[in-house]
Amino acid sequence: MARFIEASSTQQSIEIQSLGTNAINSYVNGLIQTGRSTFNARQMKFINMLMFPSLLKIPVLSINNWILDVEDNITKSDLTVEEQIPLLIATMMGETAYSYWNTDVDAAPASQKWTAYYQSNTAYNYANIPYWVAAAIEGALVGYGSSMDGNLEPTTAMVSNKMIAGLAGALAVNIALVTLQIIPRIQPIQVTPLQLNAQTIANLLGNDQHAPHKSVGPFCHNNPNPASDQGCTISGFNQTICANATDALMCLIA
Repeated sequence: MARFIEASSTQQSIEIQSLGTNAINSYVNGLIQTGRSTFNARQMKFINMLMFPSLLKIPVLSINNWILDVEDNITKSDLTVEEQIPLLIATMMGETAYSYWNTDVDAAPASQKWTAYYQSNTAYNYANIPYWVAAAIEGALVGYGSSMDGNLEPTTAMVSNKMIAGLAGALAVNIALVTLQIIPRIQPIQVTPLQLNAQTIANLLGNDQHAPHKSVGPFCHNNPNPASDQGCTISGFNQTICANATDALMCLIA
């Protein structure tokens, strides 16, 4: 990271360091995992596969295959090229992080690169690899999203700007997790009651909340405020509007 910064101009160095700080702050405050990023619901389907708790369900030796599988499905999806780019940068950072940490843990303590931050029991280091990989992926996504058009280079190089920002974010969060042992803070949205409105249901099901709504049909036909981005919350239902929770959910996602 230091060599990467030193090879840049003064202005670029300042911007890269700023991106790194922003990425670490966003990781600690759960920007992506609490749904406060700029990624839409269709992108979040794949992002959730690449972060927690999904990665913890995969054996360490199979993580790279899992990332490659997600990557393959991204390219086959109906996402636009613009929507795919940050996801593919994230998968590349994940693959690279996995290869790097797996190789370095194998070589420890002979490598001596990160020995001071490793546990004496090698099993603990292998167990940490999923966390380090997920941190690199999240850092790449945050870095990509935090780079404004025209930073680092002219606006004609917007894609390369964001790629550099994604790399800076991945490196910053990954290094901070290993050396400083940072962890994401619990956010209010994670402990407050879930509000089952149309937007929340769409996010949970991985649907695009801005897609045209289907007609309500037989569900909640008396609802004065059928499914929309703003209305149709559970608290507004009663026996005359929705007979049961299933009808209520169908009204919300219709």
